[in-house]
Amino acid sequence: MRNVIKCPHCQAEYMAAEIFLPDSFLGHPREIQKDLNGKIMGFFGKDMDLIESYRCDYCNRKFTVIANVNFKTDSKTKDLKKVYSTKINKPSLFLDEG
Repeated sequence: MRNVIKCPHCQAEYMAAEIFLPDSFLGHPREIQKDLNGKIMGFFGKDMDLIESYRCDYCNRKFTVIANVNFKTDSKTKDLKKVYSTKINKPSLFLDEG
């Protein structure tokens, strides 16, 4: 399923990258202050900008898009600190003299 943005007036479809600017969307946090447990206490800079206005390329009417972002984490990711090994067999080459 594609995530598309539809013009509320004419139903023209847009991809998010056509409307949102990546730098504004993700923000520019800097000097992120965290406590000893890694919880964010504050930051300087710009937070994510999830609201954008756009003029439709088809009907020329303006509309507003509000993004709803969810982040999910997964603990089933391979641990790259763990040592993995693979058995390698001695290469051999056989030629058939037919």
